[in-house]
Amino acid sequence: MTKFVECGSVNVSYDRMGIATVTYTVISTVASAYSFGGSKTVTFAGTSFTGYVTNVGITPVSSTTGGSNNIWIAASITLTSTS
Repeated sequence: MTKFVECGSVNVSYDRMGIATVTYTVISTVASAYSFGGSKTVTFAGTSFTGYVTNVGITPVSSTTGGSNNIWIAASITLTSTS
């Protein structure tokens, strides 16, 4: 099970009501594909954001073909924080 967050992809923005929208990209093997459902907590630079995934875009990483354990995906995720 291999997965990691691409650090350069992390972006946090706040609206006027103080609700955070967090976007980030998870790189993982298809066999360990990221779980998208339900409430999720992510922590970046010591700050935790809990909320719901509101958007996901999944793209295969080029040049990673072969058996199911050799294919990698990039999942661009948007999380709307509720706390």
